[in-house]
Amino acid sequence: FSAEFSGTAVGWEGSRRQDAGMATIFILGLDRGEVDQYAYTEVYVPRYDQREVPFRWSSADLTPGKHTLQVIVSGKKNEAAGDHAVNVSRIVAYQ
Repeated sequence: FSAEFSGTAVGWEGSRRQDAGMATIFILGLDRGEVDQYAYTEVYVPRYDQREVPFRWSSADLTPGKHTLQVIVSGKKNEAAGDHAVNVSRIVAYQ
C-alpha cells in the first residue's frame, strides 16, 4: 500500500497477528527498513501474548512538505507465522 501525506512525521498502525509477515518501508523511494507484524501466542514471563499488542511504526525525521509512504510485502515471515499478511489500521501524519 502507499499513502501520500504532508508533515515532518508519519505513523503506521496495525495489528500483530499469527498470520502476519514482513514488509519493507519506503519514504520518497528511500528504504526505511523492514518490519515484522507476526504475533507469538505463548506467554513468557514477563512477556504477554503479542496479539494483545498493537503494531506501530513511525518516522519523525522528515523535512517539512509532501511525502509518500510505501509499504511492500517482502514475502518473508517468521518461521512460526502462518502466512505473509500485512495490515494497516491507519496512517497518521504530523506537522
